[in-house]
Amino acid sequence: MQLSKIPHYRLIKNILIFIITIIWIYTIIARFMPAFGEVGKITQDRVILATDIYLRFSNLPDSIEDPELKKTLTTVLSGMLDKELEEVRENKALDTQAASPPKKVTNKSQDRAGDLHSKIIQIALTIYKNQDIGKAGAGYFCRLAILENELGNKQEAAAALNEEPVIKEKPECRKLMLPLIQTGRLPDGMKPEDAKNIIGMNYNGWFRDTGMEMVLAAAGDKSGLAALKDAERKEAYKFFINLALLGMLLFLGFFLGLLGVILLPLLTKWLGGTFTAPQWPLIDAWGVFLVIFFLRNWLFELVNYVVSSSLLITLLIAYIPVSILLISIVLYFVRAYGGKIKELGIGLMHPKSLFLGPIGFICAIFTVASLSLVNLYIAKAPNVSTNPILEQVITNMNTYEMVFLFILVGVLAPAFEEFLFRGFLLGSIRSAWGRWPAILLSAVIFSLMHADPAGILPIIGIGVLLGYLYDRTGSLWVAIITHAMWNSMVFLLARFFYGMA
Repeated sequence: MQLSKIPHYRLIKNILIFIITIIWIYTIIARFMPAFGEVGKITQDRVILATDIYLRFSNLPDSIEDPELKKTLTTVLSGMLDKELEEVRENKALDTQAASPPKKVTNKSQDRAGDLHSKIIQIALTIYKNQDIGKAGAGYFCRLAILENELGNKQEAAAALNEEPVIKEKPECRKLMLPLIQTGRLPDGMKPEDAKNIIGMNYNGWFRDTGMEMVLAAAGDKSGLAALKDAERKEAYKFFINLALLGMLLFLGFFLGLLGVILLPLLTKWLGGTFTAPQWPLIDAWGVFLVIFFLRNWLFELVNYVVSSSLLITLLIAYIPVSILLISIVLYFVRAYGGKIKELGIGLMHPKSLFLGPIGFICAIFTVASLSLVNLYIAKAPNVSTNPILEQVITNMNTYEMVFLFILVGVLAPAFEEFLFRGFLLGSIRSAWGRWPAILLSAVIFSLMHADPAGILPIIGIGVLLGYLYDRTGSLWVAIITHAMWNSMVFLLARFFYGMA
Protein backbone atom coordinates (compact mmCIF):
# COMPACT_ATOMS: atom_id res chain seq x y z
CA MET A 1 0.00 0.00 0.00
CA GLN A 2 1.34 3.39 -1.02
CA LEU A 3 1.49 6.01 1.71
CA SER A 4 -0.13 8.59 -0.55
CA LYS A 5 -3.34 6.47 -0.59
CA ILE A 6 -3.79 6.73 3.19
CA PRO A 7 -6.78 9.00 4.00
CA HIS A 8 -5.68 12.56 4.76
CA TYR A 9 -2.07 11.52 4.10
CA ARG A 10 -0.92 15.00 3.07
CA LEU A 11 -2.55 16.65 6.11
CA ILE A 12 -1.01 14.10 8.48
CA LYS A 13 2.39 14.49 6.80
CA ASN A 14 2.29 18.28 7.07
CA ILE A 15 1.27 18.15 10.74
CA LEU A 16 4.14 15.76 11.49
CA ILE A 17 6.63 18.01 9.70
CA PHE A 18 5.28 21.00 11.63
CA ILE A 19 5.71 19.17 14.95
CA ILE A 20 9.24 18.07 14.03
CA THR A 21 10.05 21.65 13.02
CA ILE A 22 9.03 22.85 16.49
CA ILE A 23 11.27 20.17 18.01
CA TRP A 24 14.08 21.28 15.67
CA ILE A 25 13.72 24.91 16.80
CA TYR A 26 13.79 23.81 20.44
CA THR A 27 16.91 21.70 19.73
CA ILE A 28 18.69 24.63 18.08
CA ILE A 29 17.88 26.89 21.04
CA ALA A 30 19.02 24.18 23.46
CA ARG A 31 22.32 23.90 21.57
CA PHE A 32 22.84 27.66 21.61
CA MET A 33 22.28 28.19 25.33
CA PRO A 34 25.42 26.35 26.53
CA ALA A 35 27.37 28.00 23.71
CA PHE A 36 26.29 31.46 24.92
CA GLY A 37 27.52 30.50 28.37
CA GLU A 38 30.93 29.65 26.92
CA VAL A 39 31.38 33.03 25.23
CA GLY A 40 32.36 34.79 28.46
CA LYS A 41 34.66 31.97 29.49
CA ILE A 42 37.41 31.24 27.00
CA THR A 43 38.37 27.58 27.18
CA GLN A 44 41.75 26.65 28.59
CA ASP A 45 43.28 25.72 25.23
CA ARG A 46 42.41 29.20 23.97
CA VAL A 47 43.87 30.73 27.15
CA ILE A 48 47.19 28.98 26.61
CA LEU A 49 47.20 30.17 23.00
CA ALA A 50 46.11 33.74 23.74
CA THR A 51 48.52 34.29 26.63
CA ASP A 52 51.47 32.80 24.77
CA ILE A 53 50.82 35.11 21.82
CA TYR A 54 50.88 38.09 24.19
CA LEU A 55 53.86 36.82 26.16
CA ARG A 56 55.98 36.28 23.06
CA PHE A 57 56.08 40.05 22.62
CA SER A 58 57.74 40.57 26.02
CA ASN A 59 61.17 39.76 24.54
CA LEU A 60 60.64 41.68 21.30
CA PRO A 61 62.30 45.04 22.23
CA ASP A 62 65.48 43.25 23.32
CA SER A 63 65.71 41.61 19.87
CA ILE A 64 66.09 45.03 18.18
CA GLU A 65 69.67 46.30 18.00
CA ASP A 66 68.99 49.84 16.73
CA PRO A 67 68.35 52.06 19.83
CA GLU A 68 65.95 54.43 18.08
CA LEU A 69 63.94 51.65 16.48
CA LYS A 70 63.87 49.81 19.80
CA LYS A 71 62.59 52.94 21.59
CA THR A 72 59.92 53.56 18.93
CA LEU A 73 58.74 49.95 18.95
CA THR A 74 58.57 49.87 22.74
CA THR A 75 56.52 53.09 22.78
CA VAL A 76 54.07 51.83 20.15
CA LEU A 77 53.62 48.43 21.80
CA SER A 78 53.28 50.02 25.22
CA GLY A 79 50.48 52.28 23.99
CA MET A 80 48.68 49.35 22.37
CA LEU A 81 49.04 47.29 25.54
CA ASP A 82 47.68 50.13 27.70
CA LYS A 83 44.50 50.11 25.64
CA GLU A 84 44.32 46.31 25.58
CA LEU A 85 44.81 46.05 29.35
CA GLU A 86 42.06 48.62 29.93
CA GLU A 87 39.66 46.71 27.65
CA VAL A 88 40.46 43.39 29.32
CA ARG A 89 39.83 44.85 32.78
CA GLU A 90 36.59 46.52 31.69
CA ASN A 91 35.24 43.39 29.97
CA LYS A 92 31.92 42.71 31.66
CA ALA A 93 32.48 38.98 31.22
CA LEU A 94 35.36 39.15 33.71
CA ASP A 95 34.54 38.98 37.38
CA THR A 96 35.63 41.92 39.52
CA GLN A 97 38.31 40.07 41.43
CA ALA A 98 39.91 38.68 38.32
CA ALA A 99 40.01 42.06 36.63
CA SER A 100 41.69 43.84 39.55
CA PRO A 101 45.29 44.96 38.92
CA PRO A 102 48.07 42.74 40.21
CA LYS A 103 50.39 43.91 42.93
CA LYS A 104 53.08 46.44 42.19
CA VAL A 105 55.74 45.07 39.90
CA THR A 106 59.02 44.27 41.59
CA ASN A 107 62.48 45.13 40.33
CA LYS A 108 62.82 41.60 38.91
CA SER A 109 60.09 42.20 36.40
CA GLN A 110 61.26 45.74 35.66
CA ASP A 111 64.81 44.50 35.01
CA ARG A 112 63.68 41.86 32.55
CA ALA A 113 61.75 43.94 30.08
CA GLY A 114 60.53 47.01 31.89
CA ASP A 115 57.02 48.37 31.80
CA LEU A 116 56.22 46.56 28.53
CA HIS A 117 56.88 43.17 30.10
CA SER A 118 54.75 43.94 33.18
CA LYS A 119 51.81 45.06 31.04
CA ILE A 120 51.93 41.86 28.99
CA ILE A 121 52.06 39.75 32.16
CA GLN A 122 49.10 41.68 33.60
CA ILE A 123 47.04 41.02 30.46
CA ALA A 124 47.95 37.33 30.49
CA LEU A 125 47.20 37.04 34.21
CA THR A 126 43.85 38.78 33.85
CA ILE A 127 42.85 36.47 31.00
CA TYR A 128 43.92 33.46 33.05
CA LYS A 129 41.93 34.57 36.08
CA ASN A 130 38.82 34.75 33.93
CA GLN A 131 38.69 30.95 33.95
CA ASP A 132 36.36 28.77 35.96
CA ILE A 133 38.71 27.80 38.80
CA GLY A 134 36.47 24.90 39.78
CA LYS A 135 37.08 23.25 36.42
CA ALA A 136 40.77 24.18 36.12
CA GLY A 137 43.33 21.41 35.98
CA ALA A 138 46.81 21.07 37.44
CA GLY A 139 48.44 22.54 34.32
CA TYR A 140 46.41 25.73 34.73
CA PHE A 141 47.66 26.32 38.29
CA CYS A 142 51.26 25.51 37.35
CA ARG A 143 51.17 28.17 34.62
CA LEU A 144 49.35 30.60 36.90
CA ALA A 145 52.17 30.23 39.42
CA ILE A 146 54.73 31.37 36.83
CA LEU A 147 52.63 34.39 35.87
CA GLU A 148 52.20 35.43 39.50
CA ASN A 149 55.91 34.96 40.15
CA GLU A 150 56.83 37.13 37.17
CA LEU A 151 54.92 39.99 38.80
CA GLY A 152 56.61 39.35 42.14
CA ASN A 153 53.50 37.87 43.73
CA LYS A 154 55.31 35.00 45.45
CA GLN A 155 52.55 34.21 47.94
CA GLU A 156 49.95 33.95 45.17
CA ALA A 157 52.35 31.83 43.10
CA ALA A 158 52.90 29.44 46.02
CA ALA A 159 49.15 29.31 46.67
CA ALA A 160 48.56 28.24 43.05
CA LEU A 161 51.04 25.38 43.47
CA ASN A 162 49.31 24.29 46.68
CA GLU A 163 45.97 23.77 44.92
CA GLU A 164 44.61 20.23 45.16
CA PRO A 165 44.90 19.36 41.42
CA VAL A 166 48.62 20.20 41.47
CA ILE A 167 49.25 18.19 44.64
CA LYS A 168 47.47 15.15 43.18
CA GLU A 169 48.40 15.30 39.50
CA LYS A 170 51.74 17.15 39.28
CA PRO A 171 53.66 16.59 42.53
CA GLU A 172 57.02 16.70 40.73
CA CYS A 173 56.20 20.14 39.28
CA ARG A 174 55.17 21.40 42.72
CA LYS A 175 58.32 19.95 44.33
CA LEU A 176 60.50 21.85 41.85
CA MET A 177 58.63 25.14 41.52
CA LEU A 178 57.92 25.90 45.19
CA PRO A 179 61.59 26.28 46.23
CA LEU A 180 62.43 28.01 42.92
CA ILE A 181 59.75 30.63 43.59
CA GLN A 182 60.28 31.00 47.34
CA THR A 183 64.07 30.81 47.59
CA GLY A 184 65.42 30.90 44.03
CA ARG A 185 67.07 27.52 44.57
CA LEU A 186 66.64 23.99 43.31
CA PRO A 187 65.18 21.41 45.72
CA ASP A 188 67.78 19.61 47.81
CA GLY A 189 69.32 16.72 45.94
CA MET A 190 67.75 17.60 42.55
CA LYS A 191 70.15 17.88 39.62
CA PRO A 192 69.73 20.68 37.03
CA GLU A 193 69.14 18.14 34.24
CA ASP A 194 66.31 16.53 36.21
CA ALA A 195 64.81 19.97 36.83
CA LYS A 196 64.97 20.77 33.10
CA ASN A 197 63.19 17.51 32.29
CA ILE A 198 60.40 18.36 34.76
CA ILE A 199 59.97 21.79 33.19
CA GLY A 200 59.88 20.25 29.70
CA MET A 201 57.22 17.73 30.70
CA ASN A 202 54.94 20.27 32.43
CA TYR A 203 55.21 23.46 30.37
CA ASN A 204 55.13 24.62 26.75
CA GLY A 205 56.01 27.81 24.92
CA TRP A 206 56.78 30.93 26.91
CA PHE A 207 56.01 29.16 30.18
CA ARG A 208 58.62 26.50 29.41
CA ASP A 209 61.23 29.12 28.53
CA THR A 210 60.54 31.09 31.70
CA GLY A 211 60.70 27.94 33.82
CA MET A 212 64.02 27.02 32.19
CA GLU A 213 65.35 30.50 33.01
CA MET A 214 64.48 29.95 36.65
CA VAL A 215 66.26 26.57 36.68
CA LEU A 216 69.39 27.89 34.94
CA ALA A 217 69.53 30.91 37.26
CA ALA A 218 69.20 28.66 40.32
CA ALA A 219 71.93 26.35 38.98
CA GLY A 220 74.26 29.30 38.32
CA ASP A 221 74.55 28.42 34.61
CA LYS A 222 75.19 31.92 33.26
CA SER A 223 76.21 30.82 29.78
CA GLY A 224 73.16 28.59 29.41
CA LEU A 225 70.90 31.40 30.67
CA ALA A 226 72.41 33.88 28.20
CA ALA A 227 71.99 31.42 25.32
CA LEU A 228 68.35 30.78 26.27
CA LYS A 229 67.54 34.49 26.47
CA ASP A 230 69.22 35.06 23.11
CA ALA A 231 67.09 32.26 21.60
CA GLU A 232 63.97 33.81 23.14
CA ARG A 233 64.78 37.19 21.59
CA LYS A 234 65.29 35.61 18.17
CA GLU A 235 62.05 33.66 18.52
CA ALA A 236 60.18 36.83 19.51
CA TYR A 237 61.55 38.67 16.47
CA LYS A 238 60.65 35.76 14.18
CA PHE A 239 57.13 35.66 15.65
CA PHE A 240 56.72 39.41 15.16
CA ILE A 241 57.86 39.27 11.52
CA ASN A 242 55.57 36.32 10.75
CA LEU A 243 52.65 38.04 12.43
CA ALA A 244 53.36 41.28 10.53
CA LEU A 245 53.49 39.44 7.19
CA LEU A 246 50.29 37.58 8.02
CA GLY A 247 48.59 40.86 8.97
CA MET A 248 49.67 42.44 5.68
CA LEU A 249 48.30 39.48 3.70
CA LEU A 250 44.96 39.59 5.52
CA PHE A 251 44.82 43.39 5.11
CA LEU A 252 45.44 42.96 1.39
CA GLY A 253 42.86 40.17 1.26
CA PHE A 254 40.31 42.45 2.95
CA PHE A 255 40.57 45.14 0.26
CA LEU A 256 40.77 42.65 -2.59
CA GLY A 257 37.67 41.05 -1.07
CA LEU A 258 35.90 44.40 -1.05
CA LEU A 259 36.77 44.82 -4.73
CA GLY A 260 35.61 41.26 -5.38
CA VAL A 261 32.24 41.84 -3.71
CA ILE A 262 31.71 44.97 -5.82
CA LEU A 263 32.60 43.15 -9.05
CA LEU A 264 31.00 39.80 -8.16
CA PRO A 265 27.73 40.37 -10.10
CA LEU A 266 29.71 41.10 -13.27
CA LEU A 267 32.14 38.22 -12.69
CA THR A 268 29.36 35.69 -12.07
CA LYS A 269 27.53 36.91 -15.17
CA TRP A 270 30.67 36.48 -17.26
CA LEU A 271 31.96 33.25 -15.68
CA GLY A 272 28.71 31.74 -14.38
CA GLY A 273 26.22 29.25 -15.73
CA THR A 274 22.50 28.46 -15.52
CA PHE A 275 20.72 27.46 -12.33
CA THR A 276 18.45 24.42 -12.69
CA ALA A 277 15.51 24.67 -10.29
CA PRO A 278 14.35 21.39 -8.74
CA GLN A 279 10.69 20.37 -9.04
CA TRP A 280 10.01 18.56 -5.75
CA PRO A 281 7.73 20.18 -3.10
CA LEU A 282 9.45 22.39 -0.51
CA ILE A 283 7.49 20.89 2.41
CA ASP A 284 8.71 17.40 1.54
CA ALA A 285 12.30 18.58 1.08
CA TRP A 286 12.15 20.32 4.46
CA GLY A 287 10.91 17.10 6.05
CA VAL A 288 13.89 15.22 4.58
CA PHE A 289 16.24 17.94 5.86
CA LEU A 290 14.84 17.53 9.39
CA VAL A 291 15.25 13.75 9.20
CA ILE A 292 18.88 14.24 8.16
CA PHE A 293 19.49 16.72 11.00
CA PHE A 294 18.19 14.44 13.74
CA LEU A 295 19.61 11.25 12.25
CA ARG A 296 23.07 12.81 12.00
CA ASN A 297 22.96 13.97 15.64
CA TRP A 298 21.73 10.59 16.90
CA LEU A 299 24.34 8.64 14.95
CA PHE A 300 27.20 10.82 16.21
CA GLU A 301 25.90 10.57 19.78
CA LEU A 302 25.65 6.79 19.40
CA VAL A 303 29.22 6.48 18.11
CA ASN A 304 30.49 8.79 20.84
CA TYR A 305 28.65 6.73 23.48
CA VAL A 306 30.00 3.42 22.16
CA VAL A 307 33.56 4.67 21.67
CA SER A 308 33.58 6.93 24.76
CA SER A 309 36.54 8.80 23.39
CA SER A 310 37.53 12.22 22.08
CA LEU A 311 35.69 14.24 19.45
CA LEU A 312 38.51 13.52 17.01
CA ILE A 313 38.10 9.74 17.34
CA THR A 314 34.32 10.06 16.94
CA LEU A 315 34.79 12.08 13.74
CA LEU A 316 37.41 9.65 12.46
CA ILE A 317 35.06 6.69 12.87
CA ALA A 318 31.72 8.23 11.98
CA TYR A 319 32.01 11.26 9.68
CA ILE A 320 32.49 9.57 6.31
CA PRO A 321 29.98 6.68 6.80
CA VAL A 322 27.33 9.00 8.26
CA SER A 323 27.81 11.55 5.47
CA ILE A 324 27.47 8.84 2.80
CA LEU A 325 24.26 7.60 4.45
CA LEU A 326 22.73 11.08 4.60
CA ILE A 327 23.70 11.91 1.02
CA SER A 328 22.11 8.61 -0.05
CA ILE A 329 18.85 9.64 1.65
CA VAL A 330 18.80 12.91 -0.31
CA LEU A 331 19.58 11.14 -3.59
CA TYR A 332 16.80 8.60 -2.93
CA PHE A 333 14.38 11.48 -2.29
CA VAL A 334 15.42 13.21 -5.52
CA ARG A 335 14.98 10.00 -7.51
CA ALA A 336 11.56 9.34 -5.92
CA TYR A 337 10.34 12.67 -7.29
CA GLY A 338 11.82 12.06 -10.72
CA GLY A 339 14.56 14.61 -10.20
CA LYS A 340 18.05 14.60 -11.67
CA ILE A 341 21.40 15.00 -9.98
CA LYS A 342 22.08 18.21 -11.91
CA GLU A 343 19.20 19.79 -9.95
CA LEU A 344 21.51 19.53 -6.92
CA GLY A 345 24.21 21.47 -8.76
CA ILE A 346 26.38 18.39 -9.22
CA GLY A 347 27.55 17.94 -12.76
CA LEU A 348 30.20 19.01 -15.19
CA MET A 349 31.41 22.53 -14.54
CA HIS A 350 32.69 24.87 -17.21
CA PRO A 351 36.44 25.35 -16.67
CA LYS A 352 36.11 29.13 -16.49
CA SER A 353 33.76 28.79 -13.51
CA LEU A 354 36.69 27.38 -11.55
CA PHE A 355 38.02 30.91 -11.26
CA LEU A 356 34.99 31.89 -9.20
CA GLY A 357 36.08 29.59 -6.34
CA PRO A 358 39.22 31.60 -5.44
CA ILE A 359 37.37 34.86 -6.14
CA GLY A 360 34.65 33.76 -3.72
CA PHE A 361 37.33 32.96 -1.13
CA ILE A 362 38.76 36.49 -1.39
CA CYS A 363 35.23 37.89 -1.01
CA ALA A 364 34.74 35.70 2.07
CA ILE A 365 37.71 37.39 3.80
CA PHE A 366 36.03 40.79 3.45
CA THR A 367 32.60 39.42 4.37
CA VAL A 368 33.66 37.65 7.55
CA ALA A 369 36.01 40.45 8.66
CA SER A 370 33.29 43.09 8.19
CA LEU A 371 30.61 41.15 10.05
CA SER A 372 33.06 40.29 12.84
CA LEU A 373 33.55 44.03 13.34
CA VAL A 374 29.77 44.39 13.51
CA ASN A 375 29.79 41.73 16.25
CA LEU A 376 32.50 43.55 18.14
CA TYR A 377 31.47 47.19 17.88
CA ILE A 378 27.71 47.21 17.31
CA ALA A 379 26.26 43.99 18.67
CA LYS A 380 28.91 43.93 21.45
CA ALA A 381 29.26 40.19 20.93
CA PRO A 382 32.77 38.92 21.71
CA ASN A 383 34.43 37.15 18.80
CA VAL A 384 35.20 33.99 20.79
CA SER A 385 34.13 30.99 18.75
CA THR A 386 32.74 28.01 20.66
CA ASN A 387 33.09 25.67 17.68
CA PRO A 388 34.30 22.30 19.08
CA ILE A 389 36.15 21.49 15.85
CA LEU A 390 38.21 24.68 16.28
CA GLU A 391 38.98 23.56 19.83
CA GLN A 392 40.33 20.32 18.39
CA VAL A 393 42.48 22.18 15.85
CA ILE A 394 44.39 24.11 18.54
CA THR A 395 45.28 21.08 20.63
CA ASN A 396 48.38 18.90 20.45
CA MET A 397 48.03 16.31 17.66
CA ASN A 398 50.29 13.85 15.91
CA THR A 399 50.87 14.06 12.16
CA TYR A 400 48.19 11.49 11.24
CA GLU A 401 45.54 13.22 13.37
CA MET A 402 46.41 16.61 11.90
CA VAL A 403 46.25 15.32 8.32
CA PHE A 404 42.89 13.66 8.92
CA LEU A 405 41.44 16.74 10.61
CA PHE A 406 42.69 18.96 7.77
CA ILE A 407 41.05 16.68 5.16
CA LEU A 408 37.84 16.67 7.19
CA VAL A 409 37.78 20.45 7.75
CA GLY A 410 39.16 21.48 4.37
CA VAL A 411 37.55 18.94 2.02
CA LEU A 412 34.89 16.61 3.45
CA ALA A 413 32.93 19.10 5.59
CA PRO A 414 32.69 21.76 2.82
CA ALA A 415 31.55 19.15 0.28
CA PHE A 416 28.86 17.69 2.56
CA GLU A 417 27.61 21.06 3.84
CA GLU A 418 27.38 22.57 0.37
CA PHE A 419 25.53 19.50 -0.90
CA LEU A 420 23.02 19.77 1.94
CA PHE A 421 22.59 23.52 2.47
CA ARG A 422 23.09 24.91 -1.03
CA GLY A 423 22.47 22.01 -3.39
CA PHE A 424 19.43 20.57 -1.60
CA LEU A 425 17.99 23.15 0.80
CA LEU A 426 18.61 26.37 -1.14
CA GLY A 427 17.44 24.80 -4.40
CA SER A 428 14.26 23.52 -2.76
CA ILE A 429 13.42 26.91 -1.23
CA ARG A 430 14.25 28.76 -4.47
CA SER A 431 11.74 26.73 -6.47
CA ALA A 432 8.98 27.80 -4.07
CA TRP A 433 9.92 31.33 -2.92
CA GLY A 434 12.52 32.70 -5.33
CA ARG A 435 16.22 33.61 -5.30
CA TRP A 436 16.84 35.94 -2.37
CA PRO A 437 14.49 34.31 0.17
CA ALA A 438 16.26 31.02 -0.63
CA ILE A 439 19.77 32.51 -0.30
CA LEU A 440 18.99 34.32 2.95
CA LEU A 441 16.96 31.58 4.63
CA SER A 442 19.45 28.82 3.77
CA ALA A 443 22.28 31.04 5.11
CA VAL A 444 20.42 31.63 8.40
CA ILE A 445 19.75 27.91 8.84
CA PHE A 446 23.39 27.21 7.95
CA SER A 447 24.52 29.59 10.70
CA LEU A 448 22.08 28.24 13.30
CA MET A 449 23.27 24.69 12.68
CA HIS A 450 26.80 25.73 13.73
CA ALA A 451 25.49 26.80 17.20
CA ASP A 452 28.25 29.41 17.53
CA PRO A 453 27.01 32.71 19.05
CA ALA A 454 30.11 34.68 18.07
CA GLY A 455 29.83 33.36 14.51
CA ILE A 456 26.13 34.01 13.85
CA LEU A 457 26.61 37.07 11.64
CA PRO A 458 29.90 36.02 9.94
CA ILE A 459 28.52 32.55 9.13
CA ILE A 460 25.29 34.06 7.77
CA GLY A 461 27.47 36.35 5.65
CA ILE A 462 29.55 33.54 4.21
CA GLY A 463 26.35 31.49 3.73
CA VAL A 464 24.84 34.32 1.66
CA LEU A 465 28.04 34.52 -0.40
CA LEU A 466 28.08 30.78 -1.05
CA GLY A 467 24.38 30.77 -1.88
CA TYR A 468 24.82 33.67 -4.29
CA LEU A 469 27.71 31.91 -6.05
CA TYR A 470 25.66 28.73 -6.40
CA ASP A 471 22.59 30.56 -7.63
CA ARG A 472 24.49 32.58 -10.21
CA THR A 473 26.55 29.69 -11.56
CA GLY A 474 24.22 26.71 -11.10
CA SER A 475 27.28 24.74 -10.03
CA LEU A 476 27.81 23.43 -6.53
CA TRP A 477 31.52 23.04 -7.26
CA VAL A 478 32.10 26.79 -7.09
CA ALA A 479 30.59 26.96 -3.60
CA ILE A 480 32.53 23.85 -2.52
CA ILE A 481 35.85 25.33 -3.71
CA THR A 482 35.17 28.64 -1.93
CA HIS A 483 34.07 26.88 1.26
CA ALA A 484 37.05 24.49 1.16
CA MET A 485 39.55 27.34 0.69
CA TRP A 486 37.99 29.28 3.58
CA ASN A 487 38.00 26.33 5.97
CA SER A 488 41.57 25.46 5.00
CA MET A 489 42.72 29.00 5.70
CA VAL A 490 41.05 29.00 9.13
CA PHE A 491 42.66 25.63 9.93
CA LEU A 492 46.12 26.77 8.86
CA LEU A 493 45.83 30.08 10.74
CA ALA A 494 44.77 28.26 13.90
CA ARG A 495 47.69 25.84 13.58
CA PHE A 496 50.04 28.75 12.85
CA PHE A 497 49.13 30.52 16.08
CA TYR A 498 49.19 27.25 18.02
CA GLY A 499 52.63 26.40 16.62
CA MET A 500 54.06 29.84 17.35
CA ALA A 501 52.66 29.74 20.89
